[in-house]
Amino acid sequence: MRIRALCILILIFSLSACTPSLEQDTSWTARLDYENNQIVFPLDEYFFTQEESQILHRANLFTRVDCYRANGYSDIPYPEYEKPINNLYGAWNISWAQKYGFSSAPITEDSQKFSQVPQALAEKCAGEDIEITKLLSASTAGTDEGKFIGILQRQAANAAENSSEWAKLRKEQWACLESKNLSPTRDIHSWELKDLYAIQAGLDNKSLTKEQAKAEEIRIATIEAECSESLQFAQKLANLEASYQGPLIIKNQAKLNEIKEYKQSVLVKAKEIISTRQ
Repeated sequence: MRIRALCILILIFSLSACTPSLEQDTSWTARLDYENNQIVFPLDEYFFTQEESQILHRANLFTRVDCYRANGYSDIPYPEYEKPINNLYGAWNISWAQKYGFSSAPITEDSQKFSQVPQALAEKCAGEDIEITKLLSASTAGTDEGKFIGILQRQAANAAENSSEWAKLRKEQWACLESKNLSPTRDIHSWELKDLYAIQAGLDNKSLTKEQAKAEEIRIATIEAECSESLQFAQKLANLEASYQGPLIIKNQAKLNEIKEYKQSVLVKAKEIISTRQ
């Protein structure tokens, strides 16, 4: 039995020794874009960010508006730019949280006019411009380029999440939230707050109006963002991920440059569609 146990231990140690650890370089950092509520990582240079994907989506909607107008819906406006939200590490942008809570900016009344279009016409117009459909699909994670970037992003994220620094920062965040009477799940891989369950329950049993629920969401999001700001929590976690992305970028520079060139060509086409209709 002892010999068998010893053999198992030797096998475990030999396997762990063969598992490659990801290289880290702390000179690589991320940027918190407060105006657009985005966390910008080094790998974002090479594939479509949320903002850039929004440009492609907007170009797609512009071509649909042309089709709707040609079919009698002349009051359908070209859509405004809608800022996407990035709460990757929970709420971190205090000014955004104070306005919108955990949500993106509300859709304007003009944008809601799209709902007036009959389903049959919407489907017809969606499939009419094959070129723009290809542009839109270019930004998805399902493309070869998207899958490759996704693998690198996941490798860096896994390395960061499994580090002692990550665990330390999460404990600091939980302590701050709990000191302000919020209830984090204390799951290192989860960003949920138990307090949000109570809001949903209040909506379900009608003890809260939509306005009251939104006010409570904003209150909770603001507290979480204030904790993040005081601890520099989001910045530190983002920098930690970036420090693992950097060496991966260097190792895969040639392929990443090709993907970046492809991304730029797609964005140029999308921006041309938008600019010719404004």
